[in-house]
Amino acid sequence: MTPRVHPRARAGLLIASLTACVPVSLMPIDTDFTSGSMNTSGPASTSSAGSTSSTGSAPTTSTTSSPGDPSSSSGTSESVESSEGEGTALTSSSTTGLTAMTTDVACVPESYQQCDNGDVRWFDSCDVPGAIVEECGTSGPLGAPYCQDGDVFSDQENVGCQAAACTSDIEPKILENCDEDGCSEGACVGCTYTHAVTSFECPAFSEADGLGSGGGNFFEVCGATNLQTGFMTIRARKSDQSAFGERPYQVRVSNFADEPCGPDANFFVISDDAPTGIGTDELVFTFQSNWLPEQTEKAYCVTASTTPGDPGFDAADPLQTSWWWSDKLVLTRTCL
Repeated sequence: MTPRVHPRARAGLLIASLTACVPVSLMPIDTDFTSGSMNTSGPASTSSAGSTSSTGSAPTTSTTSSPGDPSSSSGTSESVESSEGEGTALTSSSTTGLTAMTTDVACVPESYQQCDNGDVRWFDSCDVPGAIVEECGTSGPLGAPYCQDGDVFSDQENVGCQAAACTSDIEPKILENCDEDGCSEGACVGCTYTHAVTSFECPAFSEADGLGSGGGNFFEVCGATNLQTGFMTIRARKSDQSAFGERPYQVRVSNFADEPCGPDANFFVISDDAPTGIGTDELVFTFQSNWLPEQTEKAYCVTASTTPGDPGFDAADPLQTSWWWSDKLVLTRTCL
């Protein structure tokens, strides 16, 4: 007959058997890592999977090693990573999530309005253009032609976009330069004229030899005109292609049969003295041609006046001699 064991005695036997299996190495260990700065007074970092057997049996899959231990290898590194287990993976995932939340900011649509390619558009907070808020349109004639000062005009609307709003301004533009008979109901009375440059029409420039007193005939010129209005564009450049410095430049008008431009061309009437292009290698003059009754032809030349320090400069003379000049280009008008 098997003897009965009291339950409390059985529990005591179980505790005693478990105690006999606890290794001596579980006692607290004071470890000093000579190759690092760590100093641990608590239990050595061991894997929960097991420890090295005190009886010389084969070691378990986990190994205890210090960061400064020369015997550490890639295998040790893997066992330490496996001993940390899910904690490491969770930390990495959490960090990545925080980074994504910080850098991946959604763009707010229709954050502000701004001009873009001549129209007003919505932009999001990332400065990406969106839908058009307002189309500003294009510049062009506005309304029907009308008479003003004996000539035919129409209103010209110039549109644009500034900051976040469309802009518009209206200015009169001459459509036809009428003769002495004038204008009626938006049309010239009598002749309708057509205009043409018959000498040195752009892009064919005149020649310049640079000879003569002062600077000489040094400007090459060409001209273009509006067929209906006679509005002029005259271009001038130096024969050596150098840049134009700061000095007075003029377009002077005369009859074609008058003497050529030269040092004394100051008696010719100035048609324009405000060119663009100073500091570059080409000047551009723009102006409206004006005609006397029955006049059908006129000539233009470009001059440059003397300034202090130039030969021939006279401080008391309001009309300085021409320092450089050009050949004449010819403009005609024909009654249709």
